[in-house]
Amino acid sequence: MLFFRSFDNGLTWHDGTVADIDTGMAYHPTILYSQERLHLVYELNLSESRAGYKIYYSRSDDLGLSWSPRITLSSVEVGPPYNHSQFPSAYADGGGHIIATWFDYQYGSMCGTTGDILARVSTDNGETWLPESRLTYTQSGTASSCLILNDVIYVAWDDASPYGCDCRKIMLSSSSDWGLTWSQPEVITGNQPVVEQTPFLLYSLERNDTLLHCLYDVYDSSYGSDLYYIRNKSFYSDRILLPRDIPEVLKLRAYPNVFNSSTIISYENSGGDEAEVEIYNVLGQRIWSKSIGGKEGSIIWDAKDMNGKGVSSGMYFVRATTGKNVATAKILYLK
Repeated sequence: MLFFRSFDNGLTWHDGTVADIDTGMAYHPTILYSQERLHLVYELNLSESRAGYKIYYSRSDDLGLSWSPRITLSSVEVGPPYNHSQFPSAYADGGGHIIATWFDYQYGSMCGTTGDILARVSTDNGETWLPESRLTYTQSGTASSCLILNDVIYVAWDDASPYGCDCRKIMLSSSSDWGLTWSQPEVITGNQPVVEQTPFLLYSLERNDTLLHCLYDVYDSSYGSDLYYIRNKSFYSDRILLPRDIPEVLKLRAYPNVFNSSTIISYENSGGDEAEVEIYNVLGQRIWSKSIGGKEGSIIWDAKDMNGKGVSSGMYFVRATTGKNVATAKILYLK
């Protein structure tokens, strides 16, 4: 892994330095800063004979020029089903407290791709780590996000235990004693029959209130994924779940966009409403138009105006309009 450093807000960058990490990293690492020390939490496979992962930690006291030997945060030895500790997340506050969480197969799996959410905490800026703690006992969690605020740890993750393997929900738990005990996990995103996954926790201060925010992905087989948001005011009260809003998307493409006889104009219109496709010349004059419907399709323009007369060589502009959405494309006609 290469690290690049900048001391002038990104205007210039110093040559990269290498952290002592072998090949085999399967998930993006988390880099943190606290009390003039960099911290690195990452997932790594060191086995040459089989797939298997552990969660590791390294630190640097010279802004990434050199790194400490890695230590293992996850406790289990690699064994069946050969992929125990995955998808780590980590957070450090200004007081030198660090939390690392991940999901682990060592106790089993409810859905085949789920496990229990585990954590380790350091209260001395990475010098030592407290024993591994377990947030769940259902083997049903996956990706997690963690946060330390006012000496309280908050962890959110997607979990299949409330409504089954095909309907994961975002759950939240907290600890006020640095991971010794955890609150009962609680669903914070409702009970709609959709897949919720990969949460991300952050916080903000609003007058005298501390707000906990959670961004997460919602997957619906009818249209794909969207990013959603929820927040707690003073935690565990006055929750606001933003209503689901599927935006209408209009895409337009002309191929070939340099042509000598005809071009195919293809479109995607997620709303399915009727759209108007128009072609303009470089003077801004509309020379051709056609109404289209449906969520996707294509039409052919054969370089003729609305009266069926051939147009001259040159640049033309294609414009599609539906509701408030507009999409454009440029085409070049050469006789």
